[in-house]
Amino acid sequence: MIFSRLCLENFGVFQGKTEVVFESEEGNRERNVILVGGLNGRGKTTLLESILLALYGRFSPAFKRSELGYGEYLRRYTNRSGRNTKAAVQLCFSVTMGREIMDICVRRSWDCAAARVFEDVKVWVDGVLDSHLSQNWYLFIEEILPAGVARLFFFDGEQVSAIADDLGGEYTKVAINSLLGIDVIDRLVRDLKRIVDRTTKSLTSTDLLKEIAEIEGQRDRLLGDLTEKKAQV
Repeated sequence: MIFSRLCLENFGVFQGKTEVVFESEEGNRERNVILVGGLNGRGKTTLLESILLALYGRFSPAFKRSELGYGEYLRRYTNRSGRNTKAAVQLCFSVTMGREIMDICVRRSWDCAAARVFEDVKVWVDGVLDSHLSQNWYLFIEEILPAGVARLFFFDGEQVSAIADDLGGEYTKVAINSLLGIDVIDRLVRDLKRIVDRTTKSLTSTDLLKEIAEIEGQRDRLLGDLTEKKAQV
């Protein structure tokens, strides 16, 4: 993934529309490391969280650390100057898929005017709105860069030690396995087990129904015999 630009609209300390250009003037794809520096309180952490939010939404590592509800998290980062209630983050980047380079822009917007915050996700590929990718964005980004390992690529320099301590976590292990494709066999085994369980349950249910029908038939015959015996008595 090579980032080209980040657009913020009333997000955090950034009032109005703000655009940050990452790509070099030479357009050199080898220069793919971005370092953001600045004084405290100038928005460095906000930039980092906006990138994670644009890519992962409610699965963002930054949101998970916040211990807030997702709607509350979006409200927290909405710049309310001038009674504004709307905000958005948009990240544009290029990614190599096979032999092709795709230019992708993902935009996540929301409005805090109502009691419940609803967000809208739109994705453009090579400048064309892709409705299918917009609806399935999380599945797509998990194939490129799982949220569980995002902190290895996007991090605050002051939190490096905390990131190192967290590398042994189960969530990180699962994400690395997913990134490397190691979990494919595990997923296949789980899927096959579910199919077998459903089939077994279906067969068991059919056998039980037959058995119940036979028992009910025996009951009806016994009741008939009992009625006949009573009549004879």
